[in-house]
Amino acid sequence: MSIKVSDVTCFLAAIVLLATFLLSNVYIKIVLVVVMCLWLISLKEYISIFLVLFVLAVVYVQLLYSPSIERVEGKVVSLKDTYFVVKVNHNHIMVYGDFDVNFDDIVLVKGKVDKIASTKNRVGYSFENWTKSRRISKVCYADEVVLIKKGNSLRNRVYRKIINQDEDVVKIMKMFLFHIYDDIGWLYLGLSMGIHLSFIRRLIESVSSYFFLEKQVTIITMLFCVFIAIFYHFDLISCRFLLRHLLQLTNLSKKNRWGILVIVLLILFPNMIYEFGFLLPICIGFVYSFACKRVYGISQMLVMWLQLLFNGYVSILQIFVARIIYPLFSFMYCICFINIWIPFHFPLLLLSKLIDYLCVIELPSLHIVGKPFVWMSVLFIFVIVQYVVTSNGKYVWILVLLFLMNHYQNHWYGFSRVVYIDVGQGDCTLISLPFHRGNILIDTGGSVSYDVAKDIVYPVLCSYGIDRLDLVILTHDDYDHVGAFDSLSTLIQIENVITDKNNEYVVNDFVMYDGLGNQLFEGDNENSLTACFSIYGSSFLVLGDITKEQEEILVRAYDDLHIDYLKVAHHGSNTSTSNHLLESIKPLYAFISCGDDNYYNHPSKEVVARLNGYQIPFFTTKDEGMIEIVITPIMDFLIMDKRIILNNKMR
Repeated sequence: MSIKVSDVTCFLAAIVLLATFLLSNVYIKIVLVVVMCLWLISLKEYISIFLVLFVLAVVYVQLLYSPSIERVEGKVVSLKDTYFVVKVNHNHIMVYGDFDVNFDDIVLVKGKVDKIASTKNRVGYSFENWTKSRRISKVCYADEVVLIKKGNSLRNRVYRKIINQDEDVVKIMKMFLFHIYDDIGWLYLGLSMGIHLSFIRRLIESVSSYFFLEKQVTIITMLFCVFIAIFYHFDLISCRFLLRHLLQLTNLSKKNRWGILVIVLLILFPNMIYEFGFLLPICIGFVYSFACKRVYGISQMLVMWLQLLFNGYVSILQIFVARIIYPLFSFMYCICFINIWIPFHFPLLLLSKLIDYLCVIELPSLHIVGKPFVWMSVLFIFVIVQYVVTSNGKYVWILVLLFLMNHYQNHWYGFSRVVYIDVGQGDCTLISLPFHRGNILIDTGGSVSYDVAKDIVYPVLCSYGIDRLDLVILTHDDYDHVGAFDSLSTLIQIENVITDKNNEYVVNDFVMYDGLGNQLFEGDNENSLTACFSIYGSSFLVLGDITKEQEEILVRAYDDLHIDYLKVAHHGSNTSTSNHLLESIKPLYAFISCGDDNYYNHPSKEVVARLNGYQIPFFTTKDEGMIEIVITPIMDFLIMDKRIILNNKMR
């Protein structure tokens, strides 16, 4: 059946807006808007042009408007176990501290207000992106919280009521009713898509249809949608749920309903555009608005591809387990609401244990890993659109082929990588050889505040299609170098681990040399393992936490040693990186792994001055985020968060 252009006015406008927001380059954005407007003019879709330009203007004004914050006084809009969020003007402040506050309380916070510090690794969980999406501009470490006015909203009263119940029950109800939990996993997916709310709405429709007329059933379900929106103070999930139900009551086509939903959500929540929980329901809604056959299968493929883009890995088993989890999850959500007024503890605890058990079922052999390349994502979108339009089954097999190609990307990738992973104040270096010939990790990082392996290192490894490590070298016992090893060993297969000194470390035909060999010194830092290696003629030196004394021994032993890429010792501390070392090895570039606003003020001013004195360009993970060097026989590519540097070997 042919589709009239006028039937997809809002759909076209939504597509333009989504593409404009998702693209990062401002010039590409301008070109896209101009091209799409010219195309819409040729189709005489003037309403679409107006929608595009109007929404762009409104949203970008919202994004640019950021009033200054003089003091932290405002309403508590979000509450977690270790922090709460206060709305100040149009911004939000994250407040750390154990204080007795409730939703919608008006409070005055006294304490140190600081900027947001976060690791930047281009994959996996990003605290900085998470805070941006929620308009959280600062963090505050509270010394005192003064209650100015108690909240009197519905969620405030419900929260006060449930916290007086048993501890185990309170934890479950806080998780399901107020989204207060630590591990986002599959519960986050369920919440993002609003599966629990849709389940309850369908349940209300089914039950009320036995007692009321169709119009009365519509009114009842609408009242439920409004109640949910009010209870959650019109957040993203409840607004999307309410808008979807309102649009279903109109005579608009599915495509235009989807378009209007996207446009309104972009106006209301522009900062959420890069959130998985924002894009996932929108993409699934696109499939359900167009596709006629195999809708569930295609939508699950879309979910898996989005997870690969955001996390670098996805569990195929959990996709099937989700079919069991989400109905249980929805049913448990109903029980939590009942339990507010009527004690219903036993089934609540029983279902909670069952869901917890199902959520942790994992089989590494049923994992797909690898962050898709840009061309693969473009091809994936093209194939999805082709299937949605034609319903031709051959496109399903093309999608399966794309997943296989992506999973084995490390097997056919012909270049080497050396990656300095941003683990905050710590060290972690990845060496990935071409065609899956070997994957080596030097140190794992470590933090007492969060699981570095689960949140950072494992997603980065998976993003490169690495499902096993041939060798892990732990340079010494400092926690910021080895603290994440135990956790990492439970997440990925590790073939060999080296903690003792040796003259060389071998993986297949690749050899790394320890310039200090079997020499022993006093202290853990001094006894750090070092690694010197060469790939396609590019030489690397990783020095752990050794001091100037060990550097001197290294230089004397190898007086003709010249290094292209130097991993500066001890995070840029003044105990290392001597003048003699820099003068002897003459590195082209130097790299320093250290955390943002770290306690030790690394890198030290003295080390920075020495590097500048020898005119050695240097980069730090705290400023650049994850630093990746792609090594080819002709040229090396230094890829950082905001720039790419080319090193031509043929000059």
